Amino acid sequence: MKFIIPFLLLIFSQHLMARPLLENNAVCKKFFAYDIYLSFFKMGYLERTIKWKDQKGSVVTKSRVDVFGIGSTYQQLTHFSWSEEQKSFLPHDYKQTMTGFKSRTILAKFFDNATKSTVILNNEKTRFDNRGKHLFDLDTLGSQIRFNVMNNIQQFTLSRQASDEIQTYQFKIISKELLKTKKWGELETIRVSQISDSEEIVLWFSPSLDFQMVKVENSGFMNSAAYLVKMDIDCVEKKVTK
Repeated sequence: MKFIIPFLLLIFSQHLMARPLLENNAVCKKFFAYDIYLSFFKMGYLERTIKWKDQKGSVVTKSRVDVFGIGSTYQQLTHFSWSEEQKSFLPHDYKQTMTGFKSRTILAKFFDNATKSTVILNNEKTRFDNRGKHLFDLDTLGSQIRFNVMNNIQQFTLSRQASDEIQTYQFKIISKELLKTKKWGELETIRVSQISDSEEIVLWFSPSLDFQMVKVENSGFMNSAAYLVKMDIDCVEKKVTK
């Protein structure tokens, strides 16, 4: 079940605000829901609520997956901000709780423009230093991917603060692609792949749906996938419900 957190929370990618869409929206609230499938069977869901005001925000993520008769739950609260100068989302802190296959509690804080961190995993504290490079949690990692896709950055590398190490991910924009979906019909999407020797994770972003990620797929584990099934965007100057 190790795949559940890094894979399913690449569902993250669509969620936080991408700054180019916020220039006239000082206050926003967004909600997203995904259905999760393993080997083509629905096994769970993920829901995320984002609140944003004056370049600062919070994210609440809740997920449940039932596999082999065992239910696994995931909850996380993240606080973050946007740096216009660095064109980057910066995590401030997060609290994560998991139960089921793997039970744990994590408290993490970020310092020095999110280049350093402290992580308390089940009451054990560890310090990390990414040597001047930004660290992301899962929420801000996904949003930075979305931001880079919106700005047509063809290939990029990002570092994530995991529970006990710093992990590095490489992503590449592959192509534009027509994607047939049950909920949204046929969509024009941008296909993005994670560059990895061990597994293939592919993400599809839809410009017509607020550049949200409408599908994520991992062909390396039981054909696992997640699909966007609901979104609600409520901002000062716009409201979108689908």
